[in-house]
Amino acid sequence: MNSVSQASEVDSLEAEIFSSLRKITNAVEVYSAKLKEKTGINASQLSCLLVLSKAGPLALSKLGKKVSLSPSMITSLVDQLEKKELVVRKRKTTDRRVVSIELTDKGIEKVNNTPPSFQELLIESLSYINEEEKKSLHKNLSRLLSLIVSEVLIDSTLLGGENKLVEVEPSILEKENRT
Repeated sequence: MNSVSQASEVDSLEAEIFSSLRKITNAVEVYSAKLKEKTGINASQLSCLLVLSKAGPLALSKLGKKVSLSPSMITSLVDQLEKKELVVRKRKTTDRRVVSIELTDKGIEKVNNTPPSFQELLIESLSYINEEEKKSLHKNLSRLLSLIVSEVLIDSTLLGGENKLVEVEPSILEKENRT
């Protein structure tokens, strides 16, 4: 096999990987749109409600970390959920600086009557993959994420944005720096 056909195969494989990632992104967007149409909440809002229903009241920062959203995004999301009367902010009586986010009765009802989140469907789908394949998938997706973040997103000045678009687990970047 000559170098031109080898390069073509690599390009083709990379294009197929990109296509698969694109299809996953589209599936998330379509599911989120249908979820919002049916329930009046989007996927991020549902994620917050589900975390609160399982973990109980949480500080805003802890909720943001559990759903992988930046402080400004989680604040906006909680504001939206508060307007819908699905959550409430409560200050601790012992330390008024500490604010926890809690589900309201309406929020509990919403969680109980909402279809599964895309995350839940994905996790269920992953149950059909053996452990070794899951470990390999995790390793490779983490590596891809670290490459994307270090090469593209952190230096988002290319897009005229601020210098950091996403908050990445430090462990991902540490692993990338070691390889």
